[in-house]
Formats: sequence, C-alpha cells, structure tokens
Amino acid sequence: MRTLYLLAVLVAGLCWLLARDVFAEVADQSSVTQLVIIAYAESVHDRAAEWHVLGKRAAKAGTTTEQLAQRYVSVFKAAVVGQPRTKWLRAITADCGRPVGLPTSETWDVAQCQHVRLEAEQFLGGTLPDPCPNAMHWGMRTGIDHERALRARWKPATCAQKMANDFWRE
Repeated sequence: MRTLYLLAVLVAGLCWLLARDVFAEVADQSSVTQLVIIAYAESVHDRAAEWHVLGKRAAKAGTTTEQLAQRYVSVFKAAVVGQPRTKWLRAITADCGRPVGLPTSETWDVAQCQHVRLEAEQFLGGTLPDPCPNAMHWGMRTGIDHERALRARWKPATCAQKMANDFWRE
C-alpha cells in the first residue's frame, strides 16, 4: 500500500511539473507575441530599444513589461482597439502567418516576423543588447511626442545606432 501511495505522489509531482512548464511556455509565448505586436505597432527598426525602455519603466514602476505596455503602447489602448490598423496588429500570432485584416495593399514578410520573434525571445531571456541604455522614453521626432519631451525637459538619450524615433532620458 505504501508503494502505491509513493507512486501516486511521484506521478502527481511529475504531472504538476509538466503542467507548470506548459503554463510557463504559454505565458512566454503570449509575452513574445505581445512584443512582436509592439514592434510592428511602433517601429520594427527600433524594437530592441523600445522593448528595453518598456522593461526599464516597468521595473521602475514595480510592474511587468506586459502590464506597462497595456498603458504605454497605443495599439493596446481602448480608444483605438476597434480601428482597422489596430485590428490587424492585434491579430499577429505566434506562427507569424499573415495577420487577419492586414490590408491587401500591405506586404507581410513571414521571415522578418520570425526574426523579430526570435529577438523578442532573446529580450525576454535577457540576452538582447540595449541599443539605448540610458533611454526611458521614445516618440516621434516631430509633433506631440517631441513637444511632450521638451516640456518635460528630457534629454536626448545616447544610442548605439541611428534610430527611427527619438529616445529620451529623464
């Protein structure tokens, strides 16, 4: 009887470990997909710097990168959720297939998406270098984002490469 009990405990423990790994992988896949969506919504070129800014701001705020992205990245804000651009961006999936709702005038590069996905996995694993290590914000080079940065008296951040957007330090 004792042997059966020990066997049941062992099987239950193994099932728990397997389930935990499956749930962790699902959570990780969701996080990776969210980062890919952010890259296409904001700037594919600047993705590593943007992800790092989100990570630094999340750490400073005591929250997760995913939760901060819900507040900071426009594609996740409720006011734009129903708009056509937002719909196809939010339809990007883990397999990097052509997103549902992508306008026929737009091209979709599966290989590029898979590369972005690989970099998102590297970011989550802590191995993707930060091209703008002192940046805490980013935004367009002109217009409202630039004006907001000037009003806040942020300083230009130093980046290791030319960026499509402006990156700022506090």
